[in-house]
Amino acid sequence: MPQLLRKRELELLRTAIARLPAPYRDALVLVELHGCSYVEAASICGCEIGTIRSRLSRARNFLAEKLADERDASVTGEIR
Repeated sequence: MPQLLRKRELELLRTAIARLPAPYRDALVLVELHGCSYVEAASICGCEIGTIRSRLSRARNFLAEKLADERDASVTGEIR
């Protein structure tokens, strides 16, 4: 059962990441998944470091909100 829950959580995360606007998704993937520094991510994206920080913040907030919504829906039995 724990493995099924983990698989479901990973699928929810993948779906939420895919729904991010491209600039937010790119910043998140570069920093969190590929391990790039903010400087490297900014260079790759062609923007300032502050822009990367802002995009990451917005991406993380979006993901937290979407995952909380999904968690709430699973508790109440809602279908999304």
